Amino acid sequence: MEIVLLTALTALGWKIIDLLKFLRAGDVNAAVTQVVTWAAGVGVVFLGSATDWAETFAVNGITLESLNGASKVLVGASLLSLGSVGFDFKKALDGSDSARTPSLISETPHHPAP
Repeated sequence: MEIVLLTALTALGWKIIDLLKFLRAGDVNAAVTQVVTWAAGVGVVFLGSATDWAETFAVNGITLESLNGASKVLVGASLLSLGSVGFDFKKALDGSDSARTPSLISETPHHPAP
């Protein structure tokens, strides 16, 4: 098995465990963000597989367009899990929080000014 596949599957497993931890801790923002990240990855892979470039993008002779649906879901979720792991490392190294981004889900209800 290729190191890339092993790395991607490890990242996916890691983020599944993180999701379970977020849910147990009641961290709705982190849980929703992870699920949206996976959905974005799957969506990007399905979109990419429908483009004219899909037939030229091959890994070990398998093109993106030739993957079945389950494979596309696995690839999309795994790739964005790798991105999530990279983001985790960036957060750990960036003690100043200079690369902070806003939460996907507001922790407090937003009430517009009258």
